[in-house]
Amino acid sequence: MIHHLIAWVIFASTHSEGLSIPSRYVILTEGIVGSARPPVVRSRVILTDQTSPKTSPSPVFRIAVRASRFRGRAAAFFQGTLTPEQSRELWNVLNPAVWDLPIECPFNCEDAYRFDTSIGIRDGSQFWRNGANRGCLWTSSSVLPTRPQRDAFLQLVRAIDQAMERVSWSRIPAEQFLAMESRLRRDADLRAAASAGVLDSRAYRFIAD
Repeated sequence: MIHHLIAWVIFASTHSEGLSIPSRYVILTEGIVGSARPPVVRSRVILTDQTSPKTSPSPVFRIAVRASRFRGRAAAFFQGTLTPEQSRELWNVLNPAVWDLPIECPFNCEDAYRFDTSIGIRDGSQFWRNGANRGCLWTSSSVLPTRPQRDAFLQLVRAIDQAMERVSWSRIPAEQFLAMESRLRRDADLRAAASAGVLDSRAYRFIAD
């Protein structure tokens, strides 16, 4: 009965308001480490695929940004779109490399990469995201990246930053960004917990891809 209830909550969360979650997306977050208070997010970049994996092997990314400062401007929300070629170039950097990188263990115990930055990437049923302690309680991770792995992680962050330099930006309403951010973060949190074994697999299998 409990597992059925958990599964229903997951299904409802990922299908709220009739809005589907893209099967390919990337979330870059700066400001993930908590202390006596929850972490203060300095910026969040969300890349969502505008195509269907069934019809397009490579994504075409729309990028939305929330930042305390962005291109010299005060806090605001911006959106732009990468060309198919730019999207493919970025995806070919992110998609093969991220799956070989380690994740902290136990789940959200500390910032193992030490950059105060998180990347979450979904490709269909595959999901990867590094995390950190979100409050004052933390434990040492039993899995730590090597120096080359930390460098590889930083290269992925830089690849996203470089892709953003090629976009023509326009302002979007805060409500539009926050609604999308809420849906994708919820999906990412569920998938990250399931990947770490925190969420029961029998509940996780009800998440629709």
